[in-house]
Parts: sequence; C-alpha cells; structure tokens
Amino acid sequence: MTRMANGYYALTNLGMSLLDLLPLVKLDGYWILSHGLGIANLRTKAFRAVFQLLRFPGARLAEATRPVNHRERSILLSYGLAAVLFTPCFWL
Repeated sequence: MTRMANGYYALTNLGMSLLDLLPLVKLDGYWILSHGLGIANLRTKAFRAVFQLLRFPGARLAEATRPVNHRERSILLSYGLAAVLFTPCFWL
C-alpha cells in the first residue's frame, strides 16, 4: 500500500512540475520564455498586439509599447494568439 501511495505521489509531483513549465499561462515556463526572448511583460504586450490586430476598442498601443521590429511583432502575435486560445482551456 505504501509503495502504491509513493508512486501516486511521485506521479502527481511530476505532473505538477510539467504543468508549471507551460509558457502560455503566468507560471514558471512563462518567466523562462519571457527572459529567454528578452521581452519584458510578454503576456501583456502580446495580448495588446492581438487585440489591436482584432481592432477591439481601447486596445490601441501607445507608441512606447509598439513592437520595435518584425521579429518582436511576430513573437507577440504568435504568443498572444496561442495564449488567448489556450488560457480558457487551461482553467476548465
């Protein structure tokens, strides 16, 4: 019985560790990705870029927060679209 409980405990810890590495929600994986890409506030900027693309009212980006180059804009849109689609599914 103890061996089976230890197995469940180990499996649960492994699952939680893998879940923590998801970059599409603000867990450790997000901070690793944000730091690796060198983009501070990645999620906020990405959501603004997506909402601007969809032309939601009030989603205009200030000049200071606009992506500087094509690479950053591509990253923000890719990450933003993935996060917008994934986040509701994550919390279900």
